[in-house]
Amino acid sequence: MSKLIEVPAPWPEAFDGEIIHPELYLWDAWGFSVANELHLYCLAVPKKTIDGSPVAASQRNNYPFHVRHFYSENLGKTWLDKGVFQQPSNASDGHDARNVWSGSVLPLSDGRLAVAYTGIRERGKEKPFVQNLAIGIANSAQTMGDKSGKVLFCPELHEASLRAAGYFFAEKDQIGLAGGENNGPITAWRDPFLIADTLDEKQPYKLVWAAKKSATQCAFGTASINLSNEDISATQLFGPTTLPDDDEFTQLELPQIYVDEQNKRYVLIAATTTRTSEAQSESEVDKRIRLYTAPSLTGPWQKAGTQTSEVGGLESLFGMTVLKADFENDTLYCMAPYTEATAPEQILSFAPIVKIDLNEIGRVQKISAKPVY
Repeated sequence: MSKLIEVPAPWPEAFDGEIIHPELYLWDAWGFSVANELHLYCLAVPKKTIDGSPVAASQRNNYPFHVRHFYSENLGKTWLDKGVFQQPSNASDGHDARNVWSGSVLPLSDGRLAVAYTGIRERGKEKPFVQNLAIGIANSAQTMGDKSGKVLFCPELHEASLRAAGYFFAEKDQIGLAGGENNGPITAWRDPFLIADTLDEKQPYKLVWAAKKSATQCAFGTASINLSNEDISATQLFGPTTLPDDDEFTQLELPQIYVDEQNKRYVLIAATTTRTSEAQSESEVDKRIRLYTAPSLTGPWQKAGTQTSEVGGLESLFGMTVLKADFENDTLYCMAPYTEATAPEQILSFAPIVKIDLNEIGRVQKISAKPVY
Protein backbone atom coordinates (compact mmCIF):
# COMPACT_ATOMS: atom_id res chain seq x y z
CA MET A 1 0.00 0.00 0.00
CA SER A 2 1.28 3.46 -0.91
CA LYS A 3 2.00 5.76 2.04
CA LEU A 4 2.74 8.80 -0.15
CA ILE A 5 -0.08 10.94 1.16
CA GLU A 6 -0.36 13.53 3.89
CA VAL A 7 -3.53 14.10 5.86
CA PRO A 8 -4.54 17.77 5.56
CA ALA A 9 -5.34 20.09 8.44
CA PRO A 10 -8.99 21.05 9.04
CA TRP A 11 -10.43 23.15 6.22
CA PRO A 12 -10.75 26.71 7.60
CA GLU A 13 -14.09 27.61 6.04
CA ALA A 14 -17.54 26.30 6.93
CA PHE A 15 -19.45 24.13 4.48
CA ASP A 16 -22.96 25.25 3.62
CA GLY A 17 -25.39 22.31 3.58
CA GLU A 18 -23.37 19.79 1.62
CA ILE A 19 -19.73 18.97 2.39
CA ILE A 20 -17.71 19.15 -0.81
CA HIS A 21 -14.18 19.09 0.55
CA PRO A 22 -11.48 20.62 -1.69
CA GLU A 23 -8.80 18.24 -0.41
CA LEU A 24 -10.53 15.01 0.57
CA TYR A 25 -12.70 12.22 -0.76
CA LEU A 26 -15.35 11.40 1.87
CA TRP A 27 -17.54 8.31 2.11
CA ASP A 28 -19.48 6.11 4.56
CA ALA A 29 -21.09 7.84 7.53
CA TRP A 30 -21.83 7.47 11.23
CA GLY A 31 -22.22 9.87 14.14
CA PHE A 32 -24.36 11.10 17.01
CA SER A 33 -26.30 14.16 18.16
CA VAL A 34 -26.82 16.31 21.23
CA ALA A 35 -30.00 18.35 20.68
CA ASN A 36 -29.38 20.13 17.34
CA GLU A 37 -25.61 19.64 17.53
CA LEU A 38 -24.50 16.95 15.09
CA HIS A 39 -21.23 15.02 14.98
CA LEU A 40 -20.53 13.33 11.63
CA TYR A 41 -17.72 10.84 11.14
CA CYS A 42 -16.67 9.33 7.83
CA LEU A 43 -13.81 7.71 5.95
CA ALA A 44 -11.47 10.05 4.10
CA VAL A 45 -8.45 10.00 1.83
CA PRO A 46 -6.60 12.95 0.22
CA LYS A 47 -7.27 13.79 -3.42
CA LYS A 48 -3.53 14.26 -4.05
CA THR A 49 -0.32 12.54 -3.06
CA ILE A 50 2.54 14.36 -1.34
CA ASP A 51 4.09 15.26 -4.71
CA GLY A 52 0.80 16.69 -6.00
CA SER A 53 -0.20 13.76 -8.21
CA PRO A 54 -3.97 13.28 -8.33
CA VAL A 55 -5.55 10.29 -6.56
CA ALA A 56 -8.49 8.85 -8.49
CA ALA A 57 -11.56 8.00 -6.42
CA SER A 58 -11.45 4.45 -7.79
CA GLN A 59 -7.88 4.04 -6.49
CA ARG A 60 -8.46 5.07 -2.90
CA ASN A 61 -8.00 1.51 -1.60
CA ASN A 62 -4.33 1.89 -2.52
CA TYR A 63 -3.87 4.45 0.26
CA PRO A 64 -4.42 4.51 4.02
CA PHE A 65 -7.75 6.01 5.07
CA HIS A 66 -8.45 8.08 8.12
CA VAL A 67 -11.66 8.87 10.00
CA ARG A 68 -12.68 12.51 9.58
CA HIS A 69 -14.87 14.44 12.02
CA PHE A 70 -17.33 17.19 11.04
CA TYR A 71 -19.50 19.23 13.40
CA SER A 72 -22.73 21.20 12.99
CA GLU A 73 -24.38 23.34 15.66
CA ASN A 74 -27.52 24.01 13.62
CA LEU A 75 -28.91 20.62 12.55
CA GLY A 76 -26.81 20.39 9.43
CA LYS A 77 -27.29 23.85 7.93
CA THR A 78 -23.52 24.41 8.08
CA TRP A 79 -20.59 22.14 8.88
CA LEU A 80 -17.10 22.62 10.30
CA ASP A 81 -14.18 20.33 9.51
CA LYS A 82 -12.76 19.24 12.88
CA GLY A 83 -9.93 17.21 11.39
CA VAL A 84 -8.66 13.68 12.03
CA PHE A 85 -10.49 11.52 14.55
CA GLN A 86 -8.67 8.24 13.95
CA GLN A 87 -5.81 6.89 11.83
CA PRO A 88 -4.57 3.35 11.16
CA SER A 89 -1.40 1.65 12.43
CA ASN A 90 -1.92 2.51 16.11
CA ALA A 91 -2.53 -1.01 17.45
CA SER A 92 0.44 -2.88 18.90
CA ASP A 93 -1.03 -6.21 17.73
CA GLY A 94 -1.28 -4.99 14.14
CA HIS A 95 -5.03 -5.37 13.76
CA ASP A 96 -5.17 -1.98 11.97
CA ALA A 97 -1.71 -2.14 10.38
CA ARG A 98 -2.97 -1.79 6.81
CA ASN A 99 -6.00 0.42 7.28
CA VAL A 100 -9.02 1.47 9.28
CA TRP A 101 -12.54 1.16 7.87
CA SER A 102 -16.01 2.21 8.93
CA GLY A 103 -17.48 1.88 12.39
CA SER A 104 -19.51 3.88 14.89
CA VAL A 105 -19.38 5.93 18.08
CA LEU A 106 -21.57 5.76 21.18
CA PRO A 107 -21.55 8.49 23.87
CA LEU A 108 -21.05 7.11 27.38
CA SER A 109 -22.44 8.54 30.62
CA ASP A 110 -19.02 9.88 31.70
CA GLY A 111 -18.57 12.01 28.56
CA ARG A 112 -16.29 9.62 26.72
CA LEU A 113 -17.08 7.75 23.51
CA ALA A 114 -17.08 4.06 22.81
CA VAL A 115 -15.55 3.71 19.34
CA ALA A 116 -16.14 0.66 17.15
CA TYR A 117 -14.23 0.28 13.90
CA THR A 118 -13.00 -2.17 11.28
CA GLY A 119 -9.29 -2.88 11.47
CA ILE A 120 -7.53 -4.15 8.35
CA ARG A 121 -4.52 -6.40 8.90
CA GLU A 122 -1.45 -6.23 6.66
CA ARG A 123 -1.33 -9.47 4.69
CA GLY A 124 0.19 -8.26 1.42
CA LYS A 125 -1.30 -7.01 -1.82
CA GLU A 126 -3.05 -10.30 -2.61
CA LYS A 127 -5.04 -10.16 0.66
CA PRO A 128 -5.91 -6.49 1.25
CA PHE A 129 -9.29 -7.17 2.93
CA VAL A 130 -8.49 -9.13 6.11
CA GLN A 131 -11.01 -7.48 8.45
CA ASN A 132 -11.61 -7.57 12.19
CA LEU A 133 -13.97 -5.82 14.59
CA ALA A 134 -12.49 -3.70 17.37
CA ILE A 135 -13.76 -1.37 20.09
CA GLY A 136 -11.86 1.34 21.96
CA ILE A 137 -12.59 4.33 24.19
CA ALA A 138 -12.00 7.96 23.18
CA ASN A 139 -11.77 10.66 25.81
CA SER A 140 -13.80 13.07 23.68
CA ALA A 141 -15.61 13.43 20.39
CA GLN A 142 -12.59 15.18 18.88
CA THR A 143 -9.99 12.43 18.52
CA MET A 144 -8.86 8.92 19.39
CA GLY A 145 -5.32 10.26 19.50
CA ASP A 146 -2.79 7.44 19.39
CA LYS A 147 -5.10 5.06 21.27
CA SER A 148 -6.33 1.85 19.69
CA GLY A 149 -9.10 -0.58 20.50
CA LYS A 150 -9.42 -4.21 21.46
CA VAL A 151 -10.29 -6.86 18.88
CA LEU A 152 -13.59 -8.57 19.70
CA PHE A 153 -14.08 -10.75 16.65
CA CYS A 154 -11.47 -11.71 14.03
CA PRO A 155 -11.80 -14.45 11.37
CA GLU A 156 -8.13 -15.34 11.79
CA LEU A 157 -8.17 -15.49 15.60
CA HIS A 158 -11.69 -16.79 16.21
CA GLU A 159 -12.36 -18.82 13.09
CA ALA A 160 -13.81 -21.93 14.75
CA SER A 161 -16.30 -20.15 17.03
CA LEU A 162 -17.45 -17.79 14.27
CA ARG A 163 -18.04 -20.63 11.82
CA ALA A 164 -19.85 -22.58 14.54
CA ALA A 165 -22.21 -19.63 15.01
CA GLY A 166 -23.13 -19.79 11.32
CA TYR A 167 -20.93 -17.12 9.74
CA PHE A 168 -19.31 -17.76 6.37
CA PHE A 169 -15.65 -17.29 5.48
CA ALA A 170 -13.48 -18.77 2.76
CA GLU A 171 -10.75 -21.20 3.75
CA LYS A 172 -8.35 -19.57 6.18
CA ASP A 173 -5.62 -18.97 3.59
CA GLN A 174 -8.16 -17.25 1.32
CA ILE A 175 -9.75 -14.85 3.81
CA GLY A 176 -9.34 -11.28 2.60
CA LEU A 177 -8.41 -12.08 -0.98
CA ALA A 178 -8.70 -9.15 -3.40
CA GLY A 179 -10.71 -11.25 -5.83
CA GLY A 180 -13.43 -12.29 -3.39
CA GLU A 181 -14.47 -15.56 -1.76
CA ASN A 182 -15.73 -18.73 -3.46
CA ASN A 183 -17.03 -16.88 -6.54
CA GLY A 184 -18.72 -14.28 -4.36
CA PRO A 185 -17.90 -10.80 -3.03
CA ILE A 186 -14.94 -10.07 -0.78
CA THR A 187 -14.82 -11.09 2.87
CA ALA A 188 -17.59 -9.37 4.85
CA TRP A 189 -16.67 -8.71 8.48
CA ARG A 190 -16.88 -4.96 8.89
CA ASP A 191 -18.79 -1.79 9.79
CA PRO A 192 -19.43 -2.50 13.50
CA PHE A 193 -22.28 -0.40 14.87
CA LEU A 194 -22.76 0.17 18.61
CA ILE A 195 -26.27 0.19 20.07
CA ALA A 196 -27.52 1.30 23.47
CA ASP A 197 -30.41 -1.15 23.58
CA THR A 198 -32.92 0.49 25.91
CA LEU A 199 -35.44 -2.27 25.21
CA ASP A 200 -33.16 -4.87 26.85
CA GLU A 201 -32.32 -4.18 30.49
CA LYS A 202 -30.26 -7.37 30.90
CA GLN A 203 -27.97 -6.81 27.89
CA PRO A 204 -28.03 -3.04 27.27
CA TYR A 205 -25.13 -2.81 24.81
CA LYS A 206 -25.16 -4.52 21.43
CA LEU A 207 -22.97 -4.60 18.34
CA VAL A 208 -24.09 -5.31 14.77
CA TRP A 209 -21.93 -5.56 11.66
CA ALA A 210 -21.86 -6.60 7.99
CA ALA A 211 -21.27 -10.32 7.48
CA LYS A 212 -22.15 -13.33 5.31
CA LYS A 213 -24.22 -16.47 5.79
CA SER A 214 -22.83 -18.08 2.62
CA ALA A 215 -20.45 -17.09 -0.16
CA THR A 216 -23.20 -15.19 -1.94
CA GLN A 217 -25.75 -14.47 0.82
CA CYS A 218 -25.13 -11.40 2.94
CA ALA A 219 -26.31 -10.93 6.51
CA PHE A 220 -25.53 -8.92 9.59
CA GLY A 221 -23.93 -10.18 12.77
CA THR A 222 -25.08 -9.42 16.30
CA ALA A 223 -23.47 -9.67 19.72
CA SER A 224 -24.11 -8.45 23.24
CA ILE A 225 -21.10 -6.61 24.61
CA ASN A 226 -19.77 -5.26 27.89
CA LEU A 227 -18.46 -1.68 27.99
CA SER A 228 -18.34 -1.18 31.76
CA ASN A 229 -15.10 0.03 33.36
CA GLU A 230 -13.31 -0.33 30.02
CA ASP A 231 -13.69 -4.10 30.34
CA ILE A 232 -14.56 -4.37 26.69
CA SER A 233 -15.71 -7.86 25.83
CA ALA A 234 -18.38 -9.85 24.03
CA THR A 235 -20.88 -11.52 26.33
CA GLN A 236 -22.96 -13.36 23.73
CA LEU A 237 -22.55 -13.99 20.01
CA PHE A 238 -25.70 -14.52 17.93
CA GLY A 239 -25.85 -16.12 14.50
CA PRO A 240 -26.16 -14.20 11.23
CA THR A 241 -29.44 -12.39 10.57
CA THR A 242 -30.76 -12.19 7.02
CA LEU A 243 -33.18 -9.74 5.44
CA PRO A 244 -36.44 -10.58 3.63
CA ASP A 245 -35.35 -9.27 0.22
CA ASP A 246 -31.69 -10.33 0.21
CA ASP A 247 -32.17 -11.99 -3.18
CA GLU A 248 -32.03 -8.44 -4.60
CA PHE A 249 -28.42 -7.74 -3.52
CA THR A 250 -25.11 -9.44 -2.80
CA GLN A 251 -23.49 -7.10 -0.27
CA LEU A 252 -24.85 -5.53 2.89
CA GLU A 253 -22.90 -2.50 4.03
CA LEU A 254 -23.07 -0.25 7.10
CA PRO A 255 -26.00 -1.89 8.92
CA GLN A 256 -27.06 0.65 11.54
CA ILE A 257 -29.84 -0.07 14.01
CA TYR A 258 -31.75 2.49 16.11
CA VAL A 259 -34.04 1.76 19.05
CA ASP A 260 -37.55 3.20 18.75
CA GLU A 261 -38.77 3.13 22.36
CA GLN A 262 -42.02 4.83 21.41
CA ASN A 263 -43.11 1.90 19.27
CA LYS A 264 -41.03 -0.88 20.94
CA ARG A 265 -39.23 -1.71 17.73
CA TYR A 266 -35.86 -1.56 16.02
CA VAL A 267 -35.17 0.44 12.83
CA LEU A 268 -32.41 -0.66 10.46
CA ILE A 269 -30.77 1.57 7.86
CA ALA A 270 -28.38 -0.24 5.51
CA ALA A 271 -26.66 0.13 2.16
CA THR A 272 -26.70 -2.70 -0.38
CA THR A 273 -24.93 -3.44 -3.64
CA THR A 274 -25.04 -6.06 -6.37
CA ARG A 275 -21.25 -6.25 -6.56
CA THR A 276 -19.76 -9.71 -7.05
CA SER A 277 -16.19 -8.70 -7.85
CA GLU A 278 -13.87 -5.80 -7.11
CA ALA A 279 -13.03 -5.82 -10.82
CA GLN A 280 -16.53 -4.60 -11.72
CA SER A 281 -16.87 -0.99 -12.79
CA GLU A 282 -19.13 1.32 -10.80
CA SER A 283 -21.59 1.40 -13.69
CA GLU A 284 -22.12 -2.36 -13.34
CA VAL A 285 -23.04 -2.18 -9.66
CA ASP A 286 -26.49 -1.24 -8.37
CA LYS A 287 -26.38 0.63 -5.04
CA ARG A 288 -29.35 1.25 -2.77
CA ILE A 289 -30.16 2.56 0.70
CA ARG A 290 -32.76 0.48 2.52
CA LEU A 291 -34.95 0.68 5.63
CA TYR A 292 -36.38 -2.16 7.73
CA THR A 293 -38.14 -2.62 11.09
CA ALA A 294 -38.33 -5.53 13.54
CA PRO A 295 -39.60 -6.34 17.03
CA SER A 296 -36.16 -7.64 18.04
CA LEU A 297 -32.59 -7.32 16.82
CA THR A 298 -32.61 -10.80 15.37
CA GLY A 299 -35.90 -10.27 13.56
CA PRO A 300 -38.08 -11.04 11.88
CA TRP A 301 -37.19 -7.98 9.81
CA GLN A 302 -39.76 -6.40 7.51
CA LYS A 303 -39.42 -3.98 4.61
CA ALA A 304 -40.39 -0.46 5.66
CA GLY A 305 -42.42 0.11 2.50
CA THR A 306 -45.31 -2.14 1.61
CA GLN A 307 -43.56 -3.12 -1.65
CA THR A 308 -39.87 -2.43 -1.08
CA SER A 309 -37.22 -1.69 1.51
CA GLU A 310 -35.59 0.84 -0.81
CA VAL A 311 -35.72 4.48 0.31
CA GLY A 312 -36.61 6.92 -2.46
CA GLY A 313 -35.14 10.37 -2.95
CA LEU A 314 -31.58 9.16 -2.42
CA GLU A 315 -30.42 8.59 -5.97
CA SER A 316 -26.60 8.62 -6.36
CA LEU A 317 -26.19 8.38 -2.56
CA PHE A 318 -24.81 5.49 -0.51
CA GLY A 319 -23.63 4.68 3.01
CA MET A 320 -26.19 6.81 4.86
CA THR A 321 -26.38 7.33 8.61
CA VAL A 322 -28.98 8.67 11.03
CA LEU A 323 -27.45 11.66 12.77
CA LYS A 324 -30.51 12.38 14.89
CA ALA A 325 -33.31 9.93 15.64
CA ASP A 326 -36.30 11.94 16.85
CA PHE A 327 -38.73 9.12 17.56
CA GLU A 328 -41.07 11.37 19.55
CA ASN A 329 -41.77 13.18 16.29
CA ASP A 330 -41.35 10.13 14.05
CA THR A 331 -38.45 11.68 12.16
CA LEU A 332 -34.96 10.49 11.24
CA TYR A 333 -32.41 13.13 10.22
CA CYS A 334 -29.94 11.49 7.87
CA MET A 335 -26.87 12.25 5.81
CA ALA A 336 -25.16 10.30 3.04
CA PRO A 337 -22.27 10.77 0.61
CA TYR A 338 -22.56 10.93 -3.16
CA THR A 339 -21.33 7.88 -5.09
CA GLU A 340 -19.18 7.95 -8.21
CA ALA A 341 -22.40 8.06 -10.28
CA THR A 342 -22.85 11.80 -9.91
CA ALA A 343 -21.32 15.08 -11.11
CA PRO A 344 -17.49 15.03 -10.99
CA GLU A 345 -17.29 17.78 -8.38
CA GLN A 346 -19.66 15.88 -6.06
CA ILE A 347 -18.03 12.43 -6.18
CA LEU A 348 -17.38 11.12 -2.65
CA SER A 349 -18.67 14.27 -0.95
CA PHE A 350 -21.64 14.65 1.38
CA ALA A 351 -25.10 15.63 0.21
CA PRO A 352 -27.25 17.90 2.43
CA ILE A 353 -29.13 16.47 5.37
CA VAL A 354 -32.49 14.80 4.67
CA LYS A 355 -35.35 13.51 6.83
CA ILE A 356 -37.43 10.36 6.81
CA ASP A 357 -41.01 10.35 8.10
CA LEU A 358 -41.46 7.15 10.09
CA ASN A 359 -45.24 7.49 9.80
CA GLU A 360 -44.81 6.22 6.24
CA ILE A 361 -43.64 2.80 7.44
CA GLY A 362 -46.12 0.14 6.37
CA ARG A 363 -48.38 2.72 4.74
CA VAL A 364 -46.72 3.57 1.43
CA GLN A 365 -45.15 1.37 -1.23
CA LYS A 366 -41.76 3.07 -0.90
CA ILE A 367 -40.46 5.23 1.94
CA SER A 368 -39.00 8.55 0.72
CA ALA A 369 -36.35 10.86 2.12
CA LYS A 370 -37.00 14.59 1.78
CA PRO A 371 -34.79 17.68 2.12
CA VAL A 372 -34.66 19.34 5.54
CA TYR A 373 -33.79 22.77 4.11
